[in-house]
Amino acid sequence: MLIQDYIWPKIKHQFIIVNTKSVDNGRIVDIIISKEESMHIAYEHPNQITLLKPQHYVDDFKMIIKSLFNTYNI
Repeated sequence: MLIQDYIWPKIKHQFIIVNTKSVDNGRIVDIIISKEESMHIAYEHPNQITLLKPQHYVDDFKMIIKSLFNTYNI
């Protein structure tokens, strides 16, 4: 996940952090998280958290977003 520094304190206390790397727009983190939790947190904080891997999580999240757009004719 790419996590903005603003939301990082909340995330680091909620999950087990495996690895972190600081980048210009936040930090890239590897965390232990279920697929459902990752979908929920990415949806809950769409401007602060970006799913990066595994690719099937990213693809599934995109499908959820596309489905919502189709439902609301956006």
